[in-house]
Amino acid sequence: MVLQSIDILPPAWDTIFKFENDVILRLFSVYSEDYEHWMLYTPDGNVLTVGPGASWSYESSR
Repeated sequence: MVLQSIDILPPAWDTIFKFENDVILRLFSVYSEDYEHWMLYTPDGNVLTVGPGASWSYESSR
């Protein structure tokens, strides 16, 4: 399944992943200043981390 787009909506970083064949994954974050809202591990060994608060990072998961 091919990822076609990602929409990230502030302030809580709710996120919509759109895939081929009209498949949609919606993430509803619980806004926190202490914990990550969500993390996405990529096949190349990186991780996209959203939260805490309004922060985000994309770095090696190793």
